Amino acid sequence: MLMAHFSEICQCLGLESLSTRHCYNIQRVYVLPEVTSVWNLHNEAVMAATGDQVVTVSGDGRCDSPGHCATFGTYTMLDINSRLIIAQQTVKVTEVKHSYWLEPVGLEICISKLQDQNVTISILATYCHPAVQKMLREDHETIKHEFDLWHIVKGVKKRMLQSRNTELKEWVRMVSNHLWYCVCSVYM
Repeated sequence: MLMAHFSEICQCLGLESLSTRHCYNIQRVYVLPEVTSVWNLHNEAVMAATGDQVVTVSGDGRCDSPGHCATFGTYTMLDINSRLIIAQQTVKVTEVKHSYWLEPVGLEICISKLQDQNVTISILATYCHPAVQKMLREDHETIKHEFDLWHIVKGVKKRMLQSRNTELKEWVRMVSNHLWYCVCSVYM
């Protein structure tokens, strides 16, 4: 749609411009292979920095649209110590049963990739997704599963704000700050 408007403006001004098809062909032939090459070099450098180590990671999935009908889901794993992204996987909804499974399947592929690179995960912090909990409990018993505090604090804040008790709403900020303080004082 945006390209159509741009083409109309170029025609009015008498400017030559590339067609949409030509732009996609240029991307396919020149841009995408270069991006893939740089991404692979980056991943090799990250794996060289973390390879053959026991790591503590945090993982989270993100879908391309809010709600329950996403087309793509991207799962990303971050090494807590080095603060580097050590695995990332995009899953299309046609590869899974339903969009509900985008996050667990993305996580499973990320774990497999890391295992192929001889990276051992000791602790994994994720969102409280029931299918992820079950998968880690049954298929990856050696990985200690913890819940991501950001999601827990977000849930507590949401429940407190939904309360009809007006006095409780005044405490929302203080309670969430205290939760963060408690975790930071324990782990730091």
